[in-house]
Amino acid sequence: MFNRFLERKLLEMIDFFPIVLLMGPRQSGKTTLVKMIKDIKEYTYVTFDDLKIAASANSDPLGFVSQLKLPVIIDEVQKCPEIFHAIKQKVDENRKASMFVLTGSANPLMIPKISESLSGRIGLINLWPLSFGEIIRKREKFIDQIFNENFSYQTIKKITKNELILRFIKGGFPTIQQDLSFEMINEWCNSYLTTILQRDIKNLANIEKVSDLSNLMQFLSIRSSNLINFSELSRTSKIAGSTLKRYLNLLQTLFIIYFHQPWHNNLTKRLVKATKLYLVDTALLINILSIDQKRLEMDSNLFGQILENYISIELHKIAIWSKKNIKFYHYRNQGGEEIDIILESSLKEVVAIEIKASSNVKPDDFKAIKNLQNQIKDNLIKGIVLYMGDQIIPFGKNLYAMPINSLWDL
Repeated sequence: MFNRFLERKLLEMIDFFPIVLLMGPRQSGKTTLVKMIKDIKEYTYVTFDDLKIAASANSDPLGFVSQLKLPVIIDEVQKCPEIFHAIKQKVDENRKASMFVLTGSANPLMIPKISESLSGRIGLINLWPLSFGEIIRKREKFIDQIFNENFSYQTIKKITKNELILRFIKGGFPTIQQDLSFEMINEWCNSYLTTILQRDIKNLANIEKVSDLSNLMQFLSIRSSNLINFSELSRTSKIAGSTLKRYLNLLQTLFIIYFHQPWHNNLTKRLVKATKLYLVDTALLINILSIDQKRLEMDSNLFGQILENYISIELHKIAIWSKKNIKFYHYRNQGGEEIDIILESSLKEVVAIEIKASSNVKPDDFKAIKNLQNQIKDNLIKGIVLYMGDQIIPFGKNLYAMPINSLWDL
């Protein structure tokens, strides 16, 4: 069993909010985590994976909630969307902390009526698949460090290309962290995606052509770590624009894909407004692309694409237990300059991160970051090029080349 580094934050939220919703992809470890909380906090536990319990809740949500012994954990709550209104009513009768802990493998807050009904009553927390730090039992502090510290020349243990490829292949889902062959990991991913497409999506929406979604996953995987042109994607996939948007919303709701919106402020001009796409786990990404270790070793462009997707995922995981409240963006202007990832704190502090699949860094690698720095001045508190070397190297005021292994070894 793996320790989850967001456990402390989750317990703090439970002690403050009347409702806490723990969301994340299927098989990311939500049930394991809330059952641990059940033992600590002496909660009642019910799961809508039990068909009889789900049927009871769907037939009479108000009656079902009124009979629950509080505090209570409700697992897979998205299987009964109407229960949110009953929970709201129960909370409003006698509001106090720690009444409901909910889990969802689909994001119920993407349904507007549910989101509005729980406003101000609910604390939200995402559980991603395991971070690499959780796998090796070393809590990452990278985001807090890059926002709060300055760095000098120092050596960090170098990570090799083969080490990264093995991490890509295993991803972060707890079940496949044991010693499995590449073929068994692929079998697990096939089963996972089949469950999503054949059952979970059908539970959320009435979709006749599941094959369209399967084909769309191929098109999306090819475009991971890239800007999405929705018109081009609609033409290429032969899926009508309105249907395409519906499918993308479903895949976001089920935590299979996510987007980074373009970053801008009042000082930046003429920016490209397209969104950038990532998949939630590189094991799934590699499975959908039908590639293997040898292909990743030989194809530098594909390796760079998956490397960016991997680092984006890891940064999202680390952000959950960081002290800063972080939002994720990307940056690209109409001149073609781009920065892979923009992190922005609630105080509008910006960290710009460029990812480079190389062991060398040149001053020109900071060109886009320096131009952004010239526009927003001291609001850019760090500009970082993550690379595959072994030294932290200053490249000017608040500018650093940092080894990829800094995410885990700083």
